[in-house]
Amino acid sequence: MKKFIMIVLSVIIATAFLSNCGGKGDVVEIKELKVYEDAAMGFSMKYPENWVIQQVPGARFLVFTSRAVKSRFVRYDALGVAGAKIEILFTSLDSNTTMDTVIANKLFEKDFYTNPVKVTIDGVQATKQEFDFELEDGPFHGEVYYATKDNKIATTIYFEAFGGTYDEYKKGFEEILASIKLGQKIEAKPDTVTVLEEADPPSQTTRTVSGEGYSIDIPDNFSKESGMYLGKRRGDSYIKVESFDALKTKDFSKLVEENRKKLPGASAAQNITIGGEKAAKVIYTPSGKVGGEMYFVLKNKRLYRITINWFRDEEKDFKPIFQKCVMTLKVQ
Repeated sequence: MKKFIMIVLSVIIATAFLSNCGGKGDVVEIKELKVYEDAAMGFSMKYPENWVIQQVPGARFLVFTSRAVKSRFVRYDALGVAGAKIEILFTSLDSNTTMDTVIANKLFEKDFYTNPVKVTIDGVQATKQEFDFELEDGPFHGEVYYATKDNKIATTIYFEAFGGTYDEYKKGFEEILASIKLGQKIEAKPDTVTVLEEADPPSQTTRTVSGEGYSIDIPDNFSKESGMYLGKRRGDSYIKVESFDALKTKDFSKLVEENRKKLPGASAAQNITIGGEKAAKVIYTPSGKVGGEMYFVLKNKRLYRITINWFRDEEKDFKPIFQKCVMTLKVQ
């Protein structure tokens, strides 16, 4: 499976112990539109050329107003940079995966969604739903469209925006939606060989990296992106180390509990040791498809928080090496 950034929270939470204030700020406008084409799917659409794109031909195409908001969309943080995302997802249909199952596979709690309505995209009937919820920096709004051109490939289209900015983009989103040519099953020509290269899972060989007051081992095919250590295979499976000033609180258990109670499906904190330091571990559930653990270490009036998330279908490739890396943490 190729790397993609998956939407992972069924319960919208604020996991940051300390965070910056969010707000509309300077809205990144939709300027000139450029055409994106995915030859593997026969798909095309217009997109803002001044936005940040991420693409996996034959699987997914994403566009973000900025790199900062791209990071926020990884976990749908309750407070952060305002901005928007457009996402296109292709799903192969068969006897087990039908349009009904694609539509039923919601990204958030079903109560957030409006009743489905019928619309037209690329000359065929499509299903549209909207979803809304309040976050700390204002309303989050999204629209999702489901359609198939040939009953072999389902195209799912998302338009989403944080911080009450959706109306700023609505007109542009409508123009982009009208430009879409839906994905289809493209039969390879007899003399054509198509090779799809998959990114590797995390390496079992590690290297040491350093951050603010800490060092930790990570898989040697991982790099730091948007404050997380992750590889090219999956955007929802990563290691994240954060360091916070804890001058005001010396009660380690209280700090852990304040963080734990904000996590969905969180277990009781377990007392452990990391690198010879007193630590705590909490198991939580970012979503049904993603597993997670959070670790805490308090030393020299700083709280270190380590988060590991992994895609459950590939747990055996990610979880063991991630847990091994956590145990290599050294703090000053």
